[in-house]
Amino acid sequence: MKKFAIPFLAIMLSLSVVACGGGNSASDKKEKTTQSDKKKDSGKKSKKDKKDKKEDKKDKKSKKSKKETEESESESETKGKKDKKGKSSEDFDEIVVMDNDECTIKITGIDPDSSWGFAVNALLENHSSDKTYMFTIETSSINGLTCDALLAKDVAPGKKSNEDITFFDNSLKDAGIGDYTDIELTFSVRDYDDWRSEPMLETVHIYPYGEDKATKFEREPKSSDNIIMDNEYCTVIVTGYELDEILGYTVQLYLVNKSHKRLTISTNNCSVNGFMLEPYFSITMPAKATALDGISWFDSDFEENDITKVDEIDFDLVVRDNDSYEQYASENIKLTPEE
Repeated sequence: MKKFAIPFLAIMLSLSVVACGGGNSASDKKEKTTQSDKKKDSGKKSKKDKKDKKEDKKDKKSKKSKKETEESESESETKGKKDKKGKSSEDFDEIVVMDNDECTIKITGIDPDSSWGFAVNALLENHSSDKTYMFTIETSSINGLTCDALLAKDVAPGKKSNEDITFFDNSLKDAGIGDYTDIELTFSVRDYDDWRSEPMLETVHIYPYGEDKATKFEREPKSSDNIIMDNEYCTVIVTGYELDEILGYTVQLYLVNKSHKRLTISTNNCSVNGFMLEPYFSITMPAKATALDGISWFDSDFEENDITKVDEIDFDLVVRDNDSYEQYASENIKLTPEE
């Protein structure tokens, strides 16, 4: 039994040693593999970190470059806008239009993008101790084309007011005028309580781009033009006829003031198809200016007289000096629109 047991124990012990050795080898192999994997992972992580850092630097550089480009474009755009609009309010040279014992008018800046469109900024001062003065614009033009400038401000004695002078006239758009290179304004200041008093008048030119950049509107003549008046003072041309269902009937005009005076051109004794129908037309033009305007009637004027077709328009065209009321010309005009 002992002889048999000893060899058996020897064999078991041998197997046990082999088993223990195999276990350690597997453990070592596993440990080596784990360490190797860790090294690989560490290498991969290191490479990834370097790659991420490289990409971060690249992104930062790209973002910086993009930011610099955007800033450059922004500066270029701002400069472009400023160049297009002319002088900004910051670099505008103040213009003194009128300065006496009664009042002062100063042009303090321009605002191409006000809530009402293009605007001229003005400071109005009343130096009187007992009179309220009304400040208005008598006549105005943009690039030599007559238009309406909106200003009507009463200033109490000893007070002042900052006002925006805006322009509201479809003729500017119709004429294709974009940049305002020459703004002419004639200011009127009169006693608010005495409209028969003589107004104080003063004219100023404003050149947003500089006087050397000023342009003048010129209309190309057409074969259909009908010149109805042409003398030393003015030229009046009928450019067409328009029937509008809302505004009524209009004789479209292009007018040229050849004189160095402000002219008022109006109609008198007007009839349509033999019916006496006074239109709403009267225009005051600055010196050497042009205008796009029209002689118009409301559609109700035609309806009340059963006029459905305009055969003949008869009127007197009168030209006067706006300031002295001296009459320069008066001619009878007959138009036959349907011919």
